[in-house]
Amino acid sequence: MRYLAILDGNEHEIEIEELAADSFSITFGKNSFQADLRKVGPVSFSVIVDNRSFDFDVARDGEETVVASRSGSTRLTVADA
Repeated sequence: MRYLAILDGNEHEIEIEELAADSFSITFGKNSFQADLRKVGPVSFSVIVDNRSFDFDVARDGEETVVASRSGSTRLTVADA
């Protein structure tokens, strides 16, 4: 799946490939990584990348997607490429 994300006014291409249940290969610009992603609540997710765990909430606000974590929140727009 290919997406175009607009973050802080900049466009970024994102490619996501499902490798297995809950396991994904993600390419964000020139960076690629594998992630274990699990839904742990109605809007809450847990992701593990390189043995580091991250928890975040995802919610829609009009045309934007809001991603919130302990370090703050980010608004972005995502569209199919």
